[in-house]
Amino acid sequence: MPPYAFPAPARTPILTIMTPMHTVPPPPKDHRKNDSHRRYFWFALAAVAVVTLAFWAFSFRFLGTFIHGSDGQLYYAQVRSLVIDHDLDFNNEMTELSPHLENYKEGVPRAANGRVANRHTFGWALVMLLPFEMIHLLVKLAGGNASGYSWPYEVVFSLWQASLCVFGMAMAARATIRLTGRTAAALAFVTTFLASNVLYYAAVMPIMTHGSSCAVVGLLLYCGVRLYEDVRRWLFWGLSAGLVFLLVLLRPTNIVLAGVLMPAVWTLWNGDPAKLGIPAGKSTGWGLRWVVPRFGLVVLAVGLAVGLQILVWRASMGYWTMNPYAEHGETMDLLSPALPQVLISTNNGAWYFHPFYMIGFAGLIWGTVKGFRPGRVFWSWLLTGYVLHIYIHSCWFAPTFGDAFGHRLFADSSPLMLAGSALLYYRVRSTVGRGVIAGTFAVLVAWNLLLTLSAATFNLSTTDIPRPPSVVIDAQIKTIKYFVHKIGL
Repeated sequence: MPPYAFPAPARTPILTIMTPMHTVPPPPKDHRKNDSHRRYFWFALAAVAVVTLAFWAFSFRFLGTFIHGSDGQLYYAQVRSLVIDHDLDFNNEMTELSPHLENYKEGVPRAANGRVANRHTFGWALVMLLPFEMIHLLVKLAGGNASGYSWPYEVVFSLWQASLCVFGMAMAARATIRLTGRTAAALAFVTTFLASNVLYYAAVMPIMTHGSSCAVVGLLLYCGVRLYEDVRRWLFWGLSAGLVFLLVLLRPTNIVLAGVLMPAVWTLWNGDPAKLGIPAGKSTGWGLRWVVPRFGLVVLAVGLAVGLQILVWRASMGYWTMNPYAEHGETMDLLSPALPQVLISTNNGAWYFHPFYMIGFAGLIWGTVKGFRPGRVFWSWLLTGYVLHIYIHSCWFAPTFGDAFGHRLFADSSPLMLAGSALLYYRVRSTVGRGVIAGTFAVLVAWNLLLTLSAATFNLSTTDIPRPPSVVIDAQIKTIKYFVHKIGL
């Protein structure tokens, strides 16, 4: 055999040679002369973690407790009663133990049969169950105050919530790296967390569900992107089902945010089998035998979550109910959305308090219109889920959601804003344009950090703001004067 002759290669089916590994192109690369951009994500994560920890420490010291607010006390009572009393009867929590019962000026809420009523969903208690059980055992072994209301419990549940929120947003950023590269994703990660009310519900009011919901949506976004790249991965379908289970238990109306999985479902149903080497089904796309087993896990998770929530309400209230909110007239009117109140009202308007949300929204619209990678199908599903989320909550009988920091439901959908804002930065090619966006992000971060500090120190009234928009600046100035006086300047 001549020296230049080579043995014939093994025969490989032509379908395998032509088959790409993913349904979308590989992640974009940052074109730089060095590899410093590879560390941008970790710098962003460190910055977010440090700022969150700083606000957590200040809030705990200033407020003295994280168990405050009417809704927060009821959320906490669920996990405390389940672990310590081994039941879901909240009479002792809401008549003796909870530290701020003055929030219930008209009396403790009661069901039709006279029992203390806790109509809140069970998701927050489920998320906190393991860390709460662990700290309870440690406190008992140490001979400390094991009532459930001593400081070790508050430290554990608040840090657990903050850590979950940071982790979930970090995974949303990891997903966005695959869409826009490291630089844009890292910048959007820091900005989304620190320029919105995500920080508040991670470090100042961690007893609410919004930090956990944000984390779950962030993880779902990561699963959705990975599945859109390769729809065959059972691991991510299983993880998605578990996350949807938690999403429904935390806040059922957030189910529309599971739309981040729909691009993968769409690909399963309408994809070309020849492009991935998957056998064609007997109907469209890859057929029901590919769609049903995978997406069926997600549908099953929704049913299990609804069933568990109904059982919890039965154990808590003493009778069967599908929606205890409706018993007190707290319903939705899907034909009368109050969009101006939700978006621009001085009373918790989302865009009024946190203009950053407009930027993320614009990014999703731009991605949908232009069909940027990974494609119009992907961005349109994200945009659809986000718009439905806004619409549903604008139909609530109290669309501003009472005493909150900004519009608190927008914290739940913030991972989608991360993707949208990253796309906006990534697709602006000029140095000047990117500089303007980065500068705007910096201003909005500074704005929100001071605004969050104002809310934590009670210098900002979020229940009724009849004055012009300058009231926010007034509150920030008041906060600055407070700290200048505090340090003796």
